[in-house]
Amino acid sequence: MLSPYDRNLNTSFLIPPSGMTLDEAILTTYSLDPSVLLEIPVYLSLLATDSQEIDPYSVLASIKKLKERITVFSQKGLIQVPKEKRPNPVFSYLEDMIIESESPRGGVFHPKIWLLRFINGKEIVYRVVILSRNLTKDNSWDLALQLDGLVGKKRNLKNEPIIYFFSNLIDRLEESELKNKKIEQINKIIADLKMVKWHVPEGFDEQNGAIHFYFMDQGPYQWTIPKNEKLLIISPFCSDNVLEKLAQSSQASSLITREEELLKLKPETLQRFKNGIYTLADGLVDDNLENAELNESLHVTRDQILTKGLHAKVYIYETLEDGQSRTHVVVGSANATNAALKHQINDEVLVELVSQDVQSINVDNFLSRMKANGYLTQYDDLTVIEDSNLSEDDQFIEEIRKRICSTPIRGYCLFDDTSNAWTYVLELDAEEENGQSNYQDYEVKLWPITLNEKRALPWNISGKTEKVAFDHLTSSEISSLIAFEIKHKSRLDNLRFVLKVNVTNLPSDRDAEILKVLIKNKDGFIQYLRLLLGSVYDNSNSVATNSEAGSYWLSRLLDDESTLFEDLFRIYMHEPERLKDIQNLVQDLGGGDSEHIPKEFIQLWHAFEQAINGKK
Repeated sequence: MLSPYDRNLNTSFLIPPSGMTLDEAILTTYSLDPSVLLEIPVYLSLLATDSQEIDPYSVLASIKKLKERITVFSQKGLIQVPKEKRPNPVFSYLEDMIIESESPRGGVFHPKIWLLRFINGKEIVYRVVILSRNLTKDNSWDLALQLDGLVGKKRNLKNEPIIYFFSNLIDRLEESELKNKKIEQINKIIADLKMVKWHVPEGFDEQNGAIHFYFMDQGPYQWTIPKNEKLLIISPFCSDNVLEKLAQSSQASSLITREEELLKLKPETLQRFKNGIYTLADGLVDDNLENAELNESLHVTRDQILTKGLHAKVYIYETLEDGQSRTHVVVGSANATNAALKHQINDEVLVELVSQDVQSINVDNFLSRMKANGYLTQYDDLTVIEDSNLSEDDQFIEEIRKRICSTPIRGYCLFDDTSNAWTYVLELDAEEENGQSNYQDYEVKLWPITLNEKRALPWNISGKTEKVAFDHLTSSEISSLIAFEIKHKSRLDNLRFVLKVNVTNLPSDRDAEILKVLIKNKDGFIQYLRLLLGSVYDNSNSVATNSEAGSYWLSRLLDDESTLFEDLFRIYMHEPERLKDIQNLVQDLGGGDSEHIPKEFIQLWHAFEQAINGKK
């Protein structure tokens, strides 16, 4: 069930049911890598073309189509700095997708739930995915549960906890131009969720009580474990109080965690797990990689390290109720920690499945299979484990990160007619620091992620309001996603992260300029145009080389103007709204005078533009 050799990519959850397409999606994650978020439109564009080649123009079309349909909530201050060597303006298209969030109770925003809406005409299918993995690059040993369901005619009260969770997110949306659009999207999905019935996996019961959702926020939908016969806890991070309470619920308890975590636990806590304490086998773990909670991924292959550490959170327990044995499997984002389960200061989402097939689905079978395959090492001697606690320097860097995250940051843009360029100003309003601090030993620099790191500017965090100005920018180089680096002046210790800031007076032509940067010439326009025309054309040539494909479509679109006219006319008669995309493309690229658009196309397009505008 959880074999490290039985791996899936997160992108597999995006594969739509037969005959359907992805309409909208809301994703939540603790940490976020913008490069990984870009994989979603990349993957969807590949699905749409049935091609193994990544066409940059199909990706661009997919991003522009999805940027208002996909919303990603992530913990504030834990967006990662992209590792790409060349800054890419396409990251600016992600701004509309990303919403930073924080737990209002002083913990962290930690849920990992995807809600996907697929459509085919009037038919609607929903998919909920409960994960332990974040949207980052990591080879951790993780777990995900996927459930599909149809929108029916009867209200499903089982969905109330996730409806409550998404309603809670609405209350956290900050004022912005996107706020109303995001509220509309969430409310539409909530309305459907009230009527969705989920299909549970094989081996679990379809009857009442087979599935339960939980939102751990000190509210009405908490998970509490009942008295049970046998319990297995899988958690990379643990607290003594929580483990003791969980162990007290059971006649026989087992624990799978990380070696580093065992050092922090009291001996009397460990003694409660008489059925065994385990860690992942040495061959499955790379001890030289970073904390799994801060750095995770979509990809792993058999010839790579299978996992860099445990990151799954699972609670499997067996009950005996009215003479009936049942196995409960609880999965999701919550570690066995005080922040997650005791004090509930974090935001966490869990789902519970119940099975009466106790012969196949039970604690002993799971552990036996893991042991037989060599995935587990039983705990015996902690003396060889090194303490992985953060150093004093690391702790102070983390303190500076939190200070930056709590600092009001405002961005605004100014156009200089003399230089014909933009100045991008960030105003950082930090509170004056009282008393002694070590801030003078650290350097902070920042830059929009669409700029080269060499153009980063310093920020004095000693406690005064400061303006940082990036000048001589094109509009395509301006982004609300700002990278920060905290570094000790005399050591190599450093930390990087991204914050999304509110920006006013953004250049009105920014999206158009980004498009011009990405569509560099007439061949690029032709390739992008054929994607907008879509299914009018046969995809059999889509796997040709770029030069062959460009030549083919140039010939197809321009050499035979009557054929192109017929294709456009067919779209105009049956799906006229699709011509709006072409109209926007022509306008964004500068209209008839654009060096990106062939003159032959402009002459032909003029007739359709008049029809779109209602002219005779």
